[in-house]
Amino acid sequence: YGCSHCKCFIRDKLKINNFLIINKGKSSASMSGVIKDKSTLNYKSEIDKNILMNKNDYHIFKFGQVDIEYVYYYKTIIEKKKFDKIVFYERIIEDYIKYLLNYINTGTKNILVCGSNLSNSTYNWCDNFKNNFKIEYLPKNISYNLVNMDIITFNNILMNHCKKNNIIYFDTIDECSVMNKNGFIHLKNEYIGLDNHYKGAETPSYYEIGLIKDKNY
Repeated sequence: YGCSHCKCFIRDKLKINNFLIINKGKSSASMSGVIKDKSTLNYKSEIDKNILMNKNDYHIFKFGQVDIEYVYYYKTIIEKKKFDKIVFYERIIEDYIKYLLNYINTGTKNILVCGSNLSNSTYNWCDNFKNNFKIEYLPKNISYNLVNMDIITFNNILMNHCKKNNIIYFDTIDECSVMNKNGFIHLKNEYIGLDNHYKGAETPSYYEIGLIKDKNY
């Protein structure tokens, strides 16, 4: 379960020996939204039903990317709200952990948490940001490198909360990234997708472009 970025593992479903892996990701799903009984996507009710019918399966949750890259900036740029970024991260992660513990405490033991992916710099990151928020100029305190550092900070907070509550945590940062000579972290070439996602996790239109070029994309 998660946003479009969880498609970096598989697009829809994949069978490996006796394991069937099913991707239930939803585009634009946020950590702050999935915990609500009523939200734009109404994702929680779908997850509730699926877990109830499959209590003995492994359930992997991958949320946070939308909150880091969109929700926080929407609240501060569009709604003009002022609050500390770390406090925002802490608050939504604490609520998220309570949400996951509710499943665990009612008998679903195989809950795993995956952190957020790095952002992809190869597409026009600045223009995409401005288009998302319908602004003409990029605020001076916002950059591609800053967003990646925010992702790492968010993941560390999430990891610590998971450890405190005995929830298994993992992310893709170490495996998929390198540090350049200027001290900035970025994706390894083999994971760079055609849009803002990792390779293979792109929106359908970009993913289809990849398939046209290479059937095994």
